[in-house]
Amino acid sequence: MKWGIKLTSISLLFLVVFVYSCKKHDLKKITGLTFDQNLAVPIGYGEFGVNELLKSMDTTILHQASNGELSLVYQKQLDTIIASEVIHLDDVTQNFNATPPGIVSSGGLNYNPADPVIHNASSEIFSYTTQNGAELHNLNFESGLITINVSTTLKHDLVLIITIPDLTSGGVAVTRAVNLTYSGTVPNTASATINLANLLADFTAGGTLTNSLRINMDATVTGAGNPIVGDETVNVSMNLTNMKFKNLTGYFGQQTLATFTDSMLMKIFSTPIAGNLNFTNPKLEFTVDNSFGIPININFMNFSSVNTLTNQTTQMVLDQPIINLAIPTAMGQAPVSTVFRLNNTNTSNISSLVDTKPKYLKYSIASMSNPAGNVGSLNFIESTSKMIIKTNIELPFEGSASDLSIKDTMAFKFEQADAITKIKSVLFRLKVDNGLPLSFTGQAEFVDANYQHVFDLFDTPTQLITGAGVDNTGVATTTVSKSNDITISQAKIALLGKVKYIIISGTADTTPSTVGVKLLSTYKIGFKMSVQTQLK
Repeated sequence: MKWGIKLTSISLLFLVVFVYSCKKHDLKKITGLTFDQNLAVPIGYGEFGVNELLKSMDTTILHQASNGELSLVYQKQLDTIIASEVIHLDDVTQNFNATPPGIVSSGGLNYNPADPVIHNASSEIFSYTTQNGAELHNLNFESGLITINVSTTLKHDLVLIITIPDLTSGGVAVTRAVNLTYSGTVPNTASATINLANLLADFTAGGTLTNSLRINMDATVTGAGNPIVGDETVNVSMNLTNMKFKNLTGYFGQQTLATFTDSMLMKIFSTPIAGNLNFTNPKLEFTVDNSFGIPININFMNFSSVNTLTNQTTQMVLDQPIINLAIPTAMGQAPVSTVFRLNNTNTSNISSLVDTKPKYLKYSIASMSNPAGNVGSLNFIESTSKMIIKTNIELPFEGSASDLSIKDTMAFKFEQADAITKIKSVLFRLKVDNGLPLSFTGQAEFVDANYQHVFDLFDTPTQLITGAGVDNTGVATTTVSKSNDITISQAKIALLGKVKYIIISGTADTTPSTVGVKLLSTYKIGFKMSVQTQLK
């Protein structure tokens, strides 16, 4: 006597007894099947690699090395500090009195075109105010503007020549002449501008000061036949605006460049599971790419992991929380990198970051420029300079697992109720060739529409897969074969019509090893399955 049994029922029964990770894969070479009484028939086989078995994990962060070693890698760019955040050139205005002193002493004189010309030369210092105690030395301008406004109450013609010896173009000092021709009213005003693009400024006033530019003013008054009463003035206002630098040297002060608190979700499994999972070689790296020619240190503070389910916080103790950044030695040099590494050699409880529960890694970071003060070489910075802080958390699949619980529910429908009465028992034989250092013990509970127990597949949870052996480095070197006979009795077959769901549960354990085990992408697991039916 023969009858057809559809793939749906057999596939579901097979999935009950196979590893949870494989449950979403299709069997190969299974077509429409028929069964002879008491005859064992092969019904399918399959082989899966490790990558396929990790579908229950967050595979968007799964990384595979060239040697097949697998790890979870979390990456994040934390902060970027640009040049204008380190040194910002604020607008500034300074006023000077350029009144020739001879005018004051000659009050009441009555000039006419035949009288001598009054000439006066004077020097001033333009002082630039900075923040954070910064000291400017040499500045190569990208852009900016100096506006010179001159106002006089003299009722005579005035020519004021302003030279800035510390502001040069091609080595030549910048000069501007402001002409004020008396036209019958006072104050008499005029202005001139200096485009700062591509000019070079020496803010040391010839090596004697900082934040200073020397200003030379040469005033010439030509009499227009009007009296001078002695209280006349010549006032100069210089405005520096919209300044940007190409590059700059000096001392840029002690300032906090970045302070922030951030977090990163460490989620290994897409849903939390129970059990013990120990990653023996977690690695946490912070990389800083820096093109500032400034001594900078970074303080890593308040490292902790927070269980998202219980809110339990575990503080991480760092051996050396403050690091000094590598800096370029000259302008134009490519950014230099500093890597701050945390691992199980310098952070005793770093493994607290990793287990079967989703966790947040929380941390605070603060960076400071010139932590030792104004010592050593001058600082330098370019308009394109920046500091980029990145983090990289790597969890190599190295370690051990025990009682790692796996559970899932799948819908079930036995589509051939009329065949139930004709079957006495069904025997499934599952042969597994396992190259993974992982064993699996499982159970399947058949329940009704209200999730009430109908029957269990096994009398007790049964080990279906034995873990492969490993060498002294934790790498699996053998393939272990194991056969399982699974009998569905007549009593259980008779209850299949009540079953609406199958709850699959089990535990996974790694092969015992003193060094833990490694999970490589080259590992494979294969199976073959046959079925024997016994009819009434």
